[in-house]
Amino acid sequence: HGSLDLANSVLNGPGTSPVELLRADPRAQFTAPNQMANRFIQFALNGRHGFTDTLSVQGQVHYDYFQQRVINGNAPNDAPCDDGSGLMCTGHGDPSTTRGGATIPDFLNGGPYSELDLQTTNTNGYGVSVQQTETHSVFGLRNHEVAGVSFDGAQTMFTGSALLGGLTPVTREYYGPGYVIDEPGATVPVRVRVHDAYVGVFATDTIDLTQRLSLTGSMRYNFAQINLADQNGGDLSGRHAYSAINPGGGLRYRLTKWATLYGGYSETNRAPTPAELSCAGPENACSLANFFVGDPELKQVRAHTFEAGLRGGFAIGAAGRLSYDVGLFRTDADNDIVFINSETLNRAFFANIGATRRQGGKVHLAWQADGWSAWLNYTHTDATYRSGFVEDAGSNPAGDDDGDITVRRGNRLPGIPLDKLTGGVDVRVTPNWTVGGDFVLQGGQYLFGDEANLTPRLPGFFVLNLHSSVQVTRWLQLFGSIANVTDRQYYTFGTFSATSSVYLAQAPGASNPRSYSPAAPIGGFGGVRVTF
Repeated sequence: HGSLDLANSVLNGPGTSPVELLRADPRAQFTAPNQMANRFIQFALNGRHGFTDTLSVQGQVHYDYFQQRVINGNAPNDAPCDDGSGLMCTGHGDPSTTRGGATIPDFLNGGPYSELDLQTTNTNGYGVSVQQTETHSVFGLRNHEVAGVSFDGAQTMFTGSALLGGLTPVTREYYGPGYVIDEPGATVPVRVRVHDAYVGVFATDTIDLTQRLSLTGSMRYNFAQINLADQNGGDLSGRHAYSAINPGGGLRYRLTKWATLYGGYSETNRAPTPAELSCAGPENACSLANFFVGDPELKQVRAHTFEAGLRGGFAIGAAGRLSYDVGLFRTDADNDIVFINSETLNRAFFANIGATRRQGGKVHLAWQADGWSAWLNYTHTDATYRSGFVEDAGSNPAGDDDGDITVRRGNRLPGIPLDKLTGGVDVRVTPNWTVGGDFVLQGGQYLFGDEANLTPRLPGFFVLNLHSSVQVTRWLQLFGSIANVTDRQYYTFGTFSATSSVYLAQAPGASNPRSYSPAAPIGGFGGVRVTF
């Protein structure tokens, strides 16, 4: 079996805008231009061969190509020097420099200035996995085992640069030509090649101890190698290797035909990404555009998960079936990696901050009947820091006299709502035509930059979507969807922005640093799906 996926997308206007600016003009951007363009190709082959009725081998191989181009207009970190030299200076008061170490003049005679961050990522990825599955008896007990190996690799070329130019007064858009910023230790043009390889060896075994009770055990060995090579001869080069053995186990007990109790424990690990490795530490802060800078070490994240619950299903009427899954979970992560504010405007860095915890409960309901189906998911997630730390407040107005915020044990992680409810319905109008809808109801979440939970949360929201598909032939399908049917205005992300860094013509005198990312308005999407 083979599959080919092709995707091309251009997102205009990502990012956040101060709330007072959004109130005056919801279409306004804080600074511009802002664009993210993605291209993606993936080809995969998978197959299965059965040696006997109980022994088989499955395999999969894939290749993918990903290209991303980001254009990001920002408030500048450089400003005219206050010593009368007629030069530009960094936030630390040093003369701003361009290629070759030449100083940058105050070429706009006081400004206003802006910064344009550019980055391009080109990735060629590939991978293969093979596993063996066998069901047989062990001491007269039914036993099901799976064992295999996997390899995933990629070669990535990342380039990034920043230009200092002018700023239009109303739209706050960068204009040039500008000066390429080349300030060693702060912002420099980047060109780095990344080679990464991930190897996994895994096995899992489930044995039925009785007709009702099953025991599962698993083990996985992960190895990751991440190498960075600076193509400009700078200090980005580095070699990083991570490995871990992750055990797991669980029990399943069948109470009745319609109810099964389950519980288990598992461990996982996550190696730092190249972007995280290259932006780790206060001296190596980078922009939100993930410019790579110096290359210190980060520890890998280790997670320990406990879960327990009840699941099953039963028939209702002649042609309907209801399935359910109700459970509790807790995941404790050691050496978790977070993005921490830097003292430099629009800069932050990744760091291991200690322990975090994500715990809560889930409910899943699914109804399947002749001609229609429905589903409902509810999740309650209490995500908290279990270790404290201090970070720069940035533009958070709740910072202390030193410009810091103190994150304490028990503070909630930003960006994770406490409650989330999703659901949907699909109806088969004819044998070939299906229509349906789905919704998301989500609670509020703390803003990024407010890890100490000192300011109000981002408001929750409700959004409704519709979709439909027509099966033209066995291998050809037409589909379409309408997102945000009610054209509701809501926000999906929040942080803080320095409203004083640029003049807001639509909201003069704006002082509220809360900054939101608006969700997309009502929009339609359609396509063709070919299966072969």
